[in-house]
Amino acid sequence: MTRRAMLPLAVVLAAAGCAPPPPLAPPRPVVLPEIRAYHASELAQAGRLCALVLPFLHADRVASASVTAAFSLALAKAQHFEVLPPDGPEATLARQLRVWDGHCLDVHALTVLRRRLRVDALVCGTILRYRPYNPPVLGLRVQLVATRSGAVLWGAEGTLDAGDAGTQYLMRQHHDLWLEEPPRSLGWRVLLHSPRQFNQFAAHQLVASIEPTEIPTAASAAK
Repeated sequence: MTRRAMLPLAVVLAAAGCAPPPPLAPPRPVVLPEIRAYHASELAQAGRLCALVLPFLHADRVASASVTAAFSLALAKAQHFEVLPPDGPEATLARQLRVWDGHCLDVHALTVLRRRLRVDALVCGTILRYRPYNPPVLGLRVQLVATRSGAVLWGAEGTLDAGDAGTQYLMRQHHDLWLEEPPRSLGWRVLLHSPRQFNQFAAHQLVASIEPTEIPTAASAAK
């Protein structure tokens, strides 16, 4: 086994007099943000893996901690793997061993994690774009790497920009399906004002690519 380089979303008019209102414009098609994903054949045969989430790479430590926590939570909720949190003892040992430098994985460190802590895979992520204020943006590249072979079992990359109509369409869906409605809720727009909620939304979109479903490439944005 050798070191491996990481691989790289009525108009309402008042009629004047008897003049008929103008026809309404047809719904505008919305192009959804693209999530590019890779699946190795070994992933389907691997069973339930024990996966350790490493801190996502970014110059801002606060951003790294927030996005890593959001992705770890989204991955745990999906229940594809047994997820080891980024603040647990396994993560501490991984940092001490310097298992990943952002480019390569250390073979010795992988072996130690697998044998001593029974870690089957590592989740290695890089924050490509990050803007926490309205409209937020989060771009991620994530890979699931087997500790036994160093092979990439799954990888995903995408950018969610809340300024895009396609991303807003997915934000509405995410809000309706996954978020509870507190009193005086802002509705789906809470994702525009809460970096934590938006990070979880973006992480959810990438995690969903582990088991691809048929998602339309275009849709009509809900009003």
